[in-house]
Amino acid sequence: MEMVKLGSYLAIAGSIVGAIIGGVLASVVSYRLSAKLLKAQNREVAAARLRATFAPEMAIMRERHQSKTIDEELPRDIIKALNDGISRYWPTVEEFRLYLSDEKKKEYDKAWQDYYWHGGLAYARKSDISLYFERVEKILAFTE
Repeated sequence: MEMVKLGSYLAIAGSIVGAIIGGVLASVVSYRLSAKLLKAQNREVAAARLRATFAPEMAIMRERHQSKTIDEELPRDIIKALNDGISRYWPTVEEFRLYLSDEKKKEYDKAWQDYYWHGGLAYARKSDISLYFERVEKILAFTE
């Protein structure tokens, strides 16, 4: 009889301990999966912001590139827009950088420096517009 009681108590205790361990384990797994999902969502938001930041100048440059009437030299207002855009890009460039691996950060930094150090004047001629798109698309390729 005593053995039956002991067996019952052990079964109850085992069930309680199993439920606690199972609950803790499920909580840990759920937390980790939620954290990964949140990071992925935040990365997508940062990527969308980065793409949106470049969009106004890209639209201007695409229109100018397709224009049949444009002179070889781009108008000063477009060059100014490109130069002014650089200061708007910094926050989103840095925000997106947070979501890259160390290896990808080096490649991303190189793509950004190729674009940034040349500035608007590097794209002052109509023949340079393809270079502009090449450099911007190299940066934006990291968002895919």
